[in-house]
Amino acid sequence: MQTNPEFIQREVATHLKVFWLILMVVATNVAVTFLPVDTTVRNTLQVALAVAGAGLVLTFYMHLLSETVSTYLVVGLTAFLCLALLALTMVARDSVPEGTHSTVDRGAAAPAPAAHVP
Repeated sequence: MQTNPEFIQREVATHLKVFWLILMVVATNVAVTFLPVDTTVRNTLQVALAVAGAGLVLTFYMHLLSETVSTYLVVGLTAFLCLALLALTMVARDSVPEGTHSTVDRGAAAPAPAAHVP
């Protein structure tokens, strides 16, 4: 670890710049909430901004820029498995196994509540 004053000043300046950048990303994410756009577009923008903010935190504050290749492999495998699980969930959300269909009509009105008998 370096204790050179110039190195420390450079590191502090870098961390402060990243802090302000993350703060701007969070503020932008909050501002996107109030945009008059479709929900899908708004959610996509918010997820993208959240991923960008998380990437900044991971690379600068968790020091992943200076890590070994094995760390990148673990992080990459985790991201891949997370995306694969998300994709499988989205693909299978409308598929229902044979014989397990519900008999309840989801479009029908709810039944009237029964009278209470004391």
